Amino acid sequence: MSALRLMLVSYPPRLEPMFEHVVASVARFTGPTFAVERCQTGDDALRWVRTWRHRAGRINRLELFGHGRPGAFSLGDEVLFSDDGTGLDTAEALGDALDARAAVALLGCNTAARGDGRWLWPFERALGARRTLWGCPGWISTVDFRQGPLSSAQRRRLVRAHPSPPAAA
Repeated sequence: MSALRLMLVSYPPRLEPMFEHVVASVARFTGPTFAVERCQTGDDALRWVRTWRHRAGRINRLELFGHGRPGAFSLGDEVLFSDDGTGLDTAEALGDALDARAAVALLGCNTAARGDGRWLWPFERALGARRTLWGCPGWISTVDFRQGPLSSAQRRRLVRAHPSPPAAA
């Protein structure tokens, strides 16, 4: 059985055209190795990850698309992860449902602003095993999804969580 790439798109109570456009763009690519769901909270995200793990057997990539800023990421109206430690328990629970080498991407603007993924490090550790956590160094928009799910070129722009200051440019 092939591993699944799961994308969870923010579903705020007040509809936002940006999220609707992304869902419309990527939904046509769903199949045995790619799925898209909507969610408003960390509990929703965990429920979808567990549901799809049961259906697909393995999830090797989880992409969370929501709002971001330096030091925080939100789904719906809930701050899912924050540099104050909010969400460490959610990261641990998500990790338990993912493949041991899964990659998790926080697709929200500036979640790794200016290449700084230090605030993400505790969350990558909470995911456990050899799972990795990635953030966006700048803006992300509907344009990034016009051709479908995030491409390998777009994924290369993401910044991995790290425990030390970013390297000098």
